[in-house]
Amino acid sequence: MRNFVRPLILSAALLFVVGCGSTTTQTNVNVVEPEYPESYQMYTSADGWSIRYPDTWSVDDTNYETSGVVHFGAPSQSQSFRGNLGVTKTDTEFTADMIDYEDLRSAIKEALETSGATNVETSVVQLPAGEAVRGDTQFSREGLSFGVTQVQIYRDYTGFVLTYMADTDEFGEFKTDAELMMQSFKPAVQE
Repeated sequence: MRNFVRPLILSAALLFVVGCGSTTTQTNVNVVEPEYPESYQMYTSADGWSIRYPDTWSVDDTNYETSGVVHFGAPSQSQSFRGNLGVTKTDTEFTADMIDYEDLRSAIKEALETSGATNVETSVVQLPAGEAVRGDTQFSREGLSFGVTQVQIYRDYTGFVLTYMADTDEFGEFKTDAELMMQSFKPAVQE
């Protein structure tokens, strides 16, 4: 299931971004990074991005070199769908300062609604890593119902899509952890 939704949203968003054509400069707003529980560990990819995650979550980066995706699995009890936060890295033909984030927000909202998502909310947000677009929605497919929160961040010809997905019954249970993970994301290791 996650193999269906994530590429759909990412592909639609990237198509719209490339076509935006307008330029905005990223706002440099000081966003205070939250305090993380002691149980959070740091994951750093081979190419330098990093994220904090709870020690009760698993990490699967076995196919990162070929797929550009790392999954962090929640300690889910669901028999139908295991909650997870995936980080997808993709090369782009643009940098953050080439993106009109409001146009991207609108494009993501339209792509989600077209794909059958319900209760779609999108916004431009400031994270410690910088300006990003956030989408929150629900999907029902093939007998499954799940919630999705996605954040898209663009830097130096690279796009990062952080997607938290969980069965609707468990979505709220892991939401706080997923939010802290998204706040902790750094496109490159901070020195």
